[in-house]
Amino acid sequence: MNAREFLSRAYMLEARIDSKTEQLKHLRALTQNTTAVYGREGVSHSRHTDRMADLVARIADMEKQVSESIEKLVSIKQEILDAIGRIDDCKLQTVLELRYLNMKSWNEISAIMYTGKTNLFRLHKKALMKLQEILDHSEGGNG
Repeated sequence: MNAREFLSRAYMLEARIDSKTEQLKHLRALTQNTTAVYGREGVSHSRHTDRMADLVARIADMEKQVSESIEKLVSIKQEILDAIGRIDDCKLQTVLELRYLNMKSWNEISAIMYTGKTNLFRLHKKALMKLQEILDHSEGGNG
């Protein structure tokens, strides 16, 4: 796995967690809408109860998935942070942490680090190369 792929794992997982969280909000809203609609109509209560129970079960399943994904994200971010910490240059560490752990845009990173984008991209490229050396060394030492 190259350095960029290694770092991007957290970003992708965080995006999936955000997506599932949005889906959960939608499902919860449906339960409120369903309660309001069925509360006013003269429909079978057993059908309403079955639908509501199904919806609640789906919400519980999704909440479990989100919780498991968050645990995995914390683990991946720690692994990434440990690897970044092995880079001997603080500026290079900062670029990678801001981009891949804090999910900052290039404009935000440029402002935070008080540097132009050209220099920022140069630092990023150098940081990726240093991290790749660390990853290659770690894989070579383990295998």
